[in-house]
Amino acid sequence: MSGLCSVNVNACHCNATHGEQLLRHLFTLLHTTSTLLIQPIKVYMHIRALATVLSVLSCILTANAARAGDLSLEVSVPADRQGSVMVAVFDRAEGFPRGTALRIAAAPPVKGKATIRFANLPKGDYAVTAFLDENSNTKLDANFFGIPTELYGFSRNARGLAGPPSFSDAAFRVEDSAQLQMFELK
Repeated sequence: MSGLCSVNVNACHCNATHGEQLLRHLFTLLHTTSTLLIQPIKVYMHIRALATVLSVLSCILTANAARAGDLSLEVSVPADRQGSVMVAVFDRAEGFPRGTALRIAAAPPVKGKATIRFANLPKGDYAVTAFLDENSNTKLDANFFGIPTELYGFSRNARGLAGPPSFSDAAFRVEDSAQLQMFELK
């Protein structure tokens, strides 16, 4: 189907090699619209053609985008502990584990497990940090020396020697299918 690009309301089939031709056609349509104000029917037809071109361009731009996957986390907590499991998902080493997370969520543990789902994560490497917020202040409490007083953990049950683990130690890959990561808070 070389040279063809079709747009359907329900599906999008594009040949991305024709993006330059579509952009030229879009420019021509925009350039000639000013001369068509006298002819409303032609303007309507050009607007429909413009909408088609924009739909095709949208299809081309998203054709090579990474597909998204769903991430489910199952975080184990001792059954005798109460609170909310606070989770932060990071997609890069910068800022892990204390900086700004890509996504955050919270869930109460049920029978010693909290389940949290993140939908539509782009393909890539991720690391997760979690803690049990026992006093509902939405932060990991620590003592005078900076040692956490609440349970905490990282994806892949990663642990650092003298502090948190590195991003690469806790990282896992999310593809375009459902991913389940299980770890525990200690």
